Amino acid sequence: MAIFGMNGLKFLGLDLAVIFALYGMKQVNLTKDEVKKVVKFAARKAMKGQTKQQKKDMIKAFRAQTLKTMSGIERYKDLDSDFAKAYGKKEWLR
Repeated sequence: MAIFGMNGLKFLGLDLAVIFALYGMKQVNLTKDEVKKVVKFAARKAMKGQTKQQKKDMIKAFRAQTLKTMSGIERYKDLDSDFAKAYGKKEWLR
């Protein structure tokens, strides 16, 4: 340790702290079971094997349910009606 000196020791301490922060954290990605619980992902998976009209109906119902849920949340209380109409017209879930 005498070779490094005080600056060398500070660098080693900082280096170890950075390595610990980078690799020593908890797992932050979603597990396979958690991904299946994501609402949009589950809705898209449920549409597999459906006809085009059935898919459009499911998407319309999903978007209507999302707008209904958003209206009950304080953050989205003052939602613009033009946005709600435009959101309801879209025919995709991504």
